[in-house]
Amino acid sequence: MKKYFSKMWVKLVVIFGVIGPGIIAANADNDAGGITTYSVVGAQFGTKMLWILLLITFSLAITQEMGVRIGLVTRQGLAGLIRENFGVKWTAFIMILMVIANLGTMSAEFAGIAAAFSIIGLSKILVVPVSALLIFFILYKGSFKTTQKIFLVFSFFYIVYIINGFLIRPDFGQAIKDMVTPTMEWTAPFFLTMIALIGTTITPWG
Repeated sequence: MKKYFSKMWVKLVVIFGVIGPGIIAANADNDAGGITTYSVVGAQFGTKMLWILLLITFSLAITQEMGVRIGLVTRQGLAGLIRENFGVKWTAFIMILMVIANLGTMSAEFAGIAAAFSIIGLSKILVVPVSALLIFFILYKGSFKTTQKIFLVFSFFYIVYIINGFLIRPDFGQAIKDMVTPTMEWTAPFFLTMIALIGTTITPWG
């Protein structure tokens, strides 16, 4: 019996070793902007946009895999590849756009931190600077292994999503139907929300 559990433990370690980077990437997509957007989508349109979410989930997987393959084959980042193929001017233009987009994303993250801690009565004036310093030390002073472990621990919190999905007692039949049956509302709020849904899933830093 002891040998059996030992083998099971080894198998689990191997499995999590393989899927660990995927869990971390998925954790990064569950940011404040994403959670807010998905909540607004659900509140306004229920499960009507699940078919869009299904399609962009596949798109997200494809873009992530493309990024990994490009990095493995060329051993270069995005800026290096753009410079090599299109020149310095296009590289500078795209990197400036990327910086603007990433600053917007970072602002949303810190707004999310402020909103989350305000629930328990902590001031954003205190929480945001402390959080910024903590993130700085983790990313720039800590090791990759330490950062990886922190992200993996945080990933376990998303089990709450699954539990919450059952607690609210949704109509699973309708949800499955909406996931495979495209529905459109030809209104500005619907299209703006759809764009936000796509944008928060396939993010610029991806």
